[in-house]
Order: sequence, then C-alpha cells, then structure tokens
Amino acid sequence: MNKRLLLAVTTDLNTDQRMQKTALSLHRAGYQVHLVGRRLPHSPPLLSSPYTQSRLNLWFHKGPLFYAEYNIRLGLLALSAPVDAFTAVDTDTLVALRLAAFLRQKPLIWDAHEMFTGVPELSNRPWVRGFWQLIEKLFLPGIQYSYTVSPGVAEYYAQRHGLRMRLVYNMPHAQSASTVGGHSGYLLYQGAVNVGRGLPTLLQTMARHDLPLVIAGGGDILHDLKERVRQLKLEDRVRFTGPLNPDLLHELTREAFIGFNLLDGDSLNYRHSLANRFFDFVQAGIPQIGMNFESYRLFNNQFEVAILLDRADADNVSAAILRLVNDPGLYSHLCNQCRLAAQCWTWEAACEPVLLSLYREAVSS
Repeated sequence: MNKRLLLAVTTDLNTDQRMQKTALSLHRAGYQVHLVGRRLPHSPPLLSSPYTQSRLNLWFHKGPLFYAEYNIRLGLLALSAPVDAFTAVDTDTLVALRLAAFLRQKPLIWDAHEMFTGVPELSNRPWVRGFWQLIEKLFLPGIQYSYTVSPGVAEYYAQRHGLRMRLVYNMPHAQSASTVGGHSGYLLYQGAVNVGRGLPTLLQTMARHDLPLVIAGGGDILHDLKERVRQLKLEDRVRFTGPLNPDLLHELTREAFIGFNLLDGDSLNYRHSLANRFFDFVQAGIPQIGMNFESYRLFNNQFEVAILLDRADADNVSAAILRLVNDPGLYSHLCNQCRLAAQCWTWEAACEPVLLSLYREAVSS
C-alpha cells in the first residue's frame, strides 16, 4: 500500500494508548505512519515503535498561546511533510490539519476522542467553550471521514455538524488468559487525574474501608488530591503512581481487586463517553464500579461486568464496594463475565476492521 499518513495529537505519545493502537494497526496494514505529539518539560524519551514519531518543541504548554503555537507549528510541518493523508485528533489539532489538507488537496480524517466542547473543564468558562464551538462550526462541516469512541459522541456530532462518524471503541488488545486476574486486593483508578472523574468522592469513601487504593495517572488535580489524602490521614493506604506506559499499566490493572470509573453526569462529554478504562478492567478480568450512563449500560447488558450507579456519592460507592467484598458469588460472577467479554471486546475483533476500512476509503478517494 505504501501510503504515507500523518496523525497529530496534543497528548503524551508514550501514554496515549488509543494513538499507539491506531498507529500500530495502520503500520501493520502497510501504511507509512508518522505520529506527531508535543514535548512537555518532563517528557521521558519516546518509546520505541515500528512507526515513526516526533514531538513538537513548544514555548508554551497551556492556555491560548499553547494552542495557537501548536497549530502554527503543526501547520508548517503538515505543509511540507511528504504525506498522502492527514488525521486530526480532537478539536485542538483541527485548524492546522484542515487547512493543510485543503491547501494540499489531501484527504483529512478526524478522530474525536471525546466531545471536546463538553468537557467539565469548560463548564464554567463560557467564552473558552464558545471559542472551541466556533472552531468546530467552521472546520468540521464537510469532513467526509471521521470516527469516534462512543454512540453518544457520534450522535452529537451528527446532529450538530452533519458528520457520519464510525465507531472505533477504546478497546484494548487481546491478552492471553494466563495474564488475567491476580486480584491482590487494592482498589484502582487509572486515567487522567482531572475534575469530574469522581476522585474526591473515592478518597472520601476510602475513609470507610481498609482496602488500599492506587491512583495511576497524572493531571490537573493531582496536587489537590495528594493534599486531600494528607488531610484524611490516608497516606498509608493511597498510592499515586503518576502516568505509566501501557505495559506497566496493564500489569498494575490485572492485579487489582476492583476498578473505578466514576464520571460526572453533569458533564455532557462524560455522560456520552466510553472510557478505555472500562474495557481495560474487563480485559484484566476485574469487576468495576461505574456510572449508569447509556453507553456503559448497553455494554453491561451484553456481559454483566460492572456495578453501575445512578449517583456516585460516597454512600453509593461505599455500598457497591461492600457488595463486592461481602458477596463472593457476585464477585465471581462479574469476573466470569469479564472473561467472556474479554474475548469479544478487543481492538483486533471490534475496532481494527472498522479503522482499516475507513482509511482504505479515505486514501483511495
């Protein structure tokens, strides 16, 4: 095939599992893939990969100047890079690559990892949210090839901008059965440590239980959570790992007892999300406690892998933990359901075929 693709994100390439899976699948299908991210002040060296990667060195790392500088530098790269198609990931890479694709008359593919203008960080910032809504209004209509992570996000962009988005879920690679289910006894949250993910509630719940908690990830409220742990005197039972590469994260996940996915229902983005941790917990064979949102409910109706809550307050979360601790039969049932679901909910079975079909259409158009 030998077609050349440039994919761009603003995330850390070492910890962005979706982009790693996407790039690897495209590489194995015969594409020449170049993945572009950004360098942060403490970014570790890039992990080795069969596809090429690079990071943009920026003066600014957050706020309007960051987004402006990133898109200017990305746009200059895209105008000169020898590529046959571009992939913009989320709204914050859209301006540079939509313009480059237009000027060079190359196909543009859009991968929406979330409902960008519905994230909780923008809920109290109407001017910023309005800016990104304007960017989407100007640059999304007319994109022919796009995909996203959940039916809710696809429906939102279909109604708002007329996009016909395909579904490429955040499912993990299939793992061998021998690696599933150590269950050493700790509770686990994995992912971005940001507002709206139920982490303060989870810490409040920890004061009622003796089980240890591991929080694997980094983000905007990490310092606040560590301070809260000190206030609650939970230092001996709550451990922060910081961001982990996928291999270490998978190892940590399959040794956990319960996973948590406590998203804020007031966030439109989270209400329509389908987080990769939902599938990561399933692939690791561990039950989880999550939210009774439509996307999660649809999957949990196929295989009962989770206790889903209508409200993620400390009382409800604590009661769900006690159910799993005190009912070995229920816990065993959810584990068995995870093992069955893990055979179906994999990147190879459910995601890669959709992804490759879309790219074949895009680059041959």
